[in-house]
Amino acid sequence: MLIVVKADIVVLIASPRVNGNCATAALAVAKECEAKGKKVETVYLNRIENLRGCQSCFGCKKACRCVIKDATLPILDDIRDAEAIVLSSPTYFGEESGQMKLLLDRFFGFLTSEFHSNLVAGKKAVVITSCGTGHDGAVRVADKMAQICAMSGIETVGKIVIDDPQMGGKAVDAKLLAEAKKLADKL
Repeated sequence: MLIVVKADIVVLIASPRVNGNCATAALAVAKECEAKGKKVETVYLNRIENLRGCQSCFGCKKACRCVIKDATLPILDDIRDAEAIVLSSPTYFGEESGQMKLLLDRFFGFLTSEFHSNLVAGKKAVVITSCGTGHDGAVRVADKMAQICAMSGIETVGKIVIDDPQMGGKAVDAKLLAEAKKLADKL
């Protein structure tokens, strides 16, 4: 008999750079969670072929979950089964990356027809954004991502906004890594 062990924490990295600031901070949270004995699954959204946004079919309102059978569905199922998630995205033109936007739109499947969460209560999130310019815009993106989590019944326990004036440099420092460790403690 095959036993599948579900992840406790699902880390969703929406940057095309696997060693960029967002990925580095998200992986620091993941490492701390693993050190506490949590099973962590890391998903690099940019590597998912055919990642698709919501199709507005409203099938999720009858089925209580997204019904579009594509590469995004297993990610949504993993989020549904996990205790917590880490959402990590750079800020492009004042918005989350396209990869993250596609996934966040699919959170519509976590809502009933009355727009209440159909997720098990108690799920938590950490939100991480980075920006080359426009810190306030990156904060707004982090807040928006947290709001989508809240609408879906997921409590955001903390946010990290990484300023990277070099755009693509290494802006994750010891202070940010300490913040990642602190947030891992809340998951």
